[in-house]
Amino acid sequence: IASIGIAEIIRLVIKSEPALTNGARGISGIPRPAGDIGYMESQIAYLAIVLVILIVAYLLVERQFNAPWGRMMRAIRDNEDAARAMGKDVEFRRLEAFIFGSALMGLGGALFAHFNRSITPEAIDPMVATFLVWIMLILGGSGNNRGAILGAAVVWIIWSVSEIATDRLPHEYAVQAKYIRLFLIGLMLQLVLRFRPEGLLPEPLRGDQRTTRSGADQP
Repeated sequence: IASIGIAEIIRLVIKSEPALTNGARGISGIPRPAGDIGYMESQIAYLAIVLVILIVAYLLVERQFNAPWGRMMRAIRDNEDAARAMGKDVEFRRLEAFIFGSALMGLGGALFAHFNRSITPEAIDPMVATFLVWIMLILGGSGNNRGAILGAAVVWIIWSVSEIATDRLPHEYAVQAKYIRLFLIGLMLQLVLRFRPEGLLPEPLRGDQRTTRSGADQP
């Protein structure tokens, strides 16, 4: 919550500094790879670039997740006191995880900026750039990279399809209907938290967790 508040302060400060970011008009004219070809060809080429980067990032993160570093980070997440008693620098490792996640988010932000060919305050609205991403992770399943990808796909499909549907309505209804998108996303979040808090793809059990769960299921 503190990080979200600091990010919003930074966004508003940057928005009010025209010498730095051109203020509310934002930065335009950002080049896109393969942007000088036809529209459809450019879209397909950029989609291919994003998919390649996604696959590479996924494989690298999965390797790190299954490495000793990943096991240590999960141990800190599950029981900080026990990890600290084993000699782990919990504060440093939490900062390390924060930087690791920020690097991935920076990569996603760079791809998003080149896709839009501009950076404007509206494009990084907290509803889209913060809470929608948070809902994607909760829906897919935290602690599971495949779940994060699934949640992103499901939420963004609903978000995009609902926008296309509302744009087909008469203008006097289209503006009001756009709020249905927020309602659908919020309703989805409530249903997931109520009936499946672990997400669509929960974090897989490992080692002692699997043994403990099997023992608990036995009469």
